[in-house]
Amino acid sequence: MSEEVPVLKPDEAFADRKGAVRALLMALAAACIHQYLFFEHTFGISYPIFIGIFYALLLGNARGSMRRLTGIDYFCFAAVALLALTYVLFANPIFYGLNFIAVPVLIGLHTVYLFGRDKGRTWWDIRLIPATLEQLFIQTFGHWATAFSLLRSTTATKIDSRHKKTTGSVLIGLAIAGPLLIIVTTLLGSADGVFQGIVNAIPDSFGSFSIGEAIGRLMWLVILSLLLFGFVWGFVSPRVSHRARLAANWKEAELQGAVPLHAAKAGSASVKADPLIIATVLVAINAVYILFVVIQFSYLFGMLNGHLPEGMTYAEYARGGFFELVIVTSINFAIMLGTLVFSDRSRVVLAKVNNVLLYVLVSCSGVMLVSAYKRLVLYEQAYGYTYIRFLVHAFMIYLAVLLIIAGLRIAISRIPLARFYIVISIAAYVLINYIGMDRMIAERNIERINKITTITDISYLDELSADVVPLLLQYAAKHPELEKGLKQREEELQRRDSSWQAYNWASARAKRQLSEHFTTK
Repeated sequence: MSEEVPVLKPDEAFADRKGAVRALLMALAAACIHQYLFFEHTFGISYPIFIGIFYALLLGNARGSMRRLTGIDYFCFAAVALLALTYVLFANPIFYGLNFIAVPVLIGLHTVYLFGRDKGRTWWDIRLIPATLEQLFIQTFGHWATAFSLLRSTTATKIDSRHKKTTGSVLIGLAIAGPLLIIVTTLLGSADGVFQGIVNAIPDSFGSFSIGEAIGRLMWLVILSLLLFGFVWGFVSPRVSHRARLAANWKEAELQGAVPLHAAKAGSASVKADPLIIATVLVAINAVYILFVVIQFSYLFGMLNGHLPEGMTYAEYARGGFFELVIVTSINFAIMLGTLVFSDRSRVVLAKVNNVLLYVLVSCSGVMLVSAYKRLVLYEQAYGYTYIRFLVHAFMIYLAVLLIIAGLRIAISRIPLARFYIVISIAAYVLINYIGMDRMIAERNIERINKITTITDISYLDELSADVVPLLLQYAAKHPELEKGLKQREEELQRRDSSWQAYNWASARAKRQLSEHFTTK
């Protein structure tokens, strides 16, 4: 059962005033650290450091709202930590961008599950997504008013009316004097060159300081402090959204008899599809798939001997396989999941027939997967290995695992499909980050280049990240044409941010080895 959401009055939004002030000050400190870590610095070791600070901010203020930790929580903590560490250990540009989105999304979903007010929600519940959006927008921005109210009330208790009047008078005087000072200083500078030189030297005494930068930094601190405070305090003292208020009113009306109980139950009853309709759809779809698979087998046997279908190029053959994989396999997954979740199992005979038809669907999907995989292998042998082709390979393996789980789910109905898919998806994404994609691509391209007499793909090796520099330095001994690209890479690494905040182990290793390589030459 989900916990009932208390409806808070506006004055109760920060009933724990001392705790709210502490949270606001901690959010300001975190924002200052964030600016120190990231202002004019690229991501590096600073990224996992700030992730740790963010979790410390949460635990320091919302520990009372945290549910008891379970295995999935430790799993998510580990996934977040490993993905954050990729900014320190690797230099792959693709995952650099993907993790910039993936890590905050995973943190948002996990923290809402862990600290959210609905302790009855399971971690695989699809409603966790709208709950996360509610936390990010309704709770976070809603508590900006709480922060301003805290500041106003705290300031009001420390400044009496006489000091308020004095401060106001000073501010008005400064506002009037500002424009006058600009005009007078300009006129005096025009009248006296020495005075003008002194005035012009004043900005130089502040080094690179600029008003625009100061304003930008101040806005950074204010906005990030409010965002962090609103997100954290939304767990401690959640505001009630319009949706939650309507749900609470409906429940109250139901308890009072204004809404019939059978009406409420009818609205939440699960929908079940007629198994005969599902069987008809599966028979029609499988008939087409079986014909398609028969044709694919002739192609697969031909591919083993290096033959292509008549009138097709390598590129057309590979792209056609991937298109089939994405579209047809997605349709198959939708059909399988819809049948497993919504099919009425009360009619035993039809349920067994549908299970057999689902096995046929899974088998056909497997053949399509093998066909597409073989096509891509043939394409890579002809044109080499790239980021996109490697990721397509990984995606095919990922789909194959999901197909196997779906096949097991057909026979064993107690397998929790959603939970398996969520855990496998997160684990697969972390694994692909750590598998060493750049090095594997480089090794396979080098093997391919060693087998041919003309080097046509050597330039792509220079486009890989700093992760492959040790391998390329070994390879450069046999192929000096790589020296030019390595020299350019060294110059690029020398120009990169060398601050400790941007420290990246792969880039630092590459920079050191390249420097030693060209020093000894």
